[in-house]
Amino acid sequence: MLCADALTETGIGEKCGWIVCISIICRSASDLVQLSNLFDRRTDYILGHSEDASSVQLAEDEIEQLGRWEAEASFYQTIMQYLRLDHFGKRTTERVVETEMERCREQESLFPESDYKLAVRIKAKTSEEVQNAEH
Repeated sequence: MLCADALTETGIGEKCGWIVCISIICRSASDLVQLSNLFDRRTDYILGHSEDASSVQLAEDEIEQLGRWEAEASFYQTIMQYLRLDHFGKRTTERVVETEMERCREQESLFPESDYKLAVRIKAKTSEEVQNAEH
């Protein structure tokens, strides 16, 4: 029987202290997550490790922020891969992007540039890094 089912069907939650109930009923992490979902409380609160009794459900702005972080991480990875390419790889990639930009212009399917804010920082090599690269 799963943790959430056991609490509701047996009424144990009403008959004993919460810590005892958790240790008796929740035999795995997934059971603890189900208990967290049932009571809409964070697992660290249920375990007594936190006073934060807030909901486990993310607010709309938190969900949007997670989406932005995921997109940023993906863009970061793509740009880092591009930067590590040799000259031939970079030029080939630039040609593909130029071709796709032209296609999107013709089909009027480009996203507005104003929808994006981009910052780029390039690290200067230290003299030690330059020396190591030469050897």
